[in-house]
Amino acid sequence: MSHNSAKSIPEGATELANSKILIEAMMSEMRHVMRLEFEQEYEDVFPEETPHGLPLIRGIEHQIDFVPGATIPNRPAYRSNPEETKELQRQ
Repeated sequence: MSHNSAKSIPEGATELANSKILIEAMMSEMRHVMRLEFEQEYEDVFPEETPHGLPLIRGIEHQIDFVPGATIPNRPAYRSNPEETKELQRQ
């Protein structure tokens, strides 16, 4: 009993796979071009040379002092009416 692998591949599957590979390559190229366009548009914002590694360790620049035993308020950041709250929860 011989197994013919050509019969096990559905008709059109090869074309579909090739199309998928082509689309992925085109999308990759588009992302590359868009990145280059973005970098050119904002080249004055980016430094000439990017730093390597992590920044140097500095002293504490700021801190938040907590009161021992105090409870942290657990409230929404913004007040909203009940309809707005329902809409936010629905999303």
